[in-house]
Amino acid sequence: MSIIKEGIFIVLRRILCLVICLVLVGGVLSGCKEVKQGMTDKELDELIKDIDKFTAEIKEENPGQLEVFMEEHNLTLTAKDVQYDMGNNVDKSFVIMGTAKLDDYYNYGFGDAMEKDFFVIRVKPSDNSDEWYLYCGRSNLEKLFNILKENSEAFIIAECKIPKSRYEEGQGNMAIAQAVIGK
Repeated sequence: MSIIKEGIFIVLRRILCLVICLVLVGGVLSGCKEVKQGMTDKELDELIKDIDKFTAEIKEENPGQLEVFMEEHNLTLTAKDVQYDMGNNVDKSFVIMGTAKLDDYYNYGFGDAMEKDFFVIRVKPSDNSDEWYLYCGRSNLEKLFNILKENSEAFIIAECKIPKSRYEEGQGNMAIAQAVIGK
């Protein structure tokens, strides 16, 4: 094989691996098949076809998913807006989109007493702004908790709010998640 062909093969293989990694989190949420150790070539081919179909559906159905979510939830503020003017945006709903992971950070007005009723996710926003800690109701967001426990991370869009009753001057990026969708 020529050096050029080898280089193209390596790039394509890396792209395929990246696509598989990115889509697996979404695949779990959408019912896509999972990768298992010892899969046959036929099973892997079928999985790749499913992934291709899934990514095509995402591109077709959700080209402006953040904008749609904001419109459906009547939101105008983003996490970045609130981050830089927190005191003036208490009790106002805002949106955040990014990668979520379970965490255990309880502090300020979002202290340890909340742990019984809320779990914490740390969200790295897609716009590369600072991370947020979102406190999610254990009863109404149980599915998200289980997905994150199983898969370690998921892509989400969430409606959040910093309640006046929990806000403390000098706190970091912490809010209550009111509505969450995952991919």
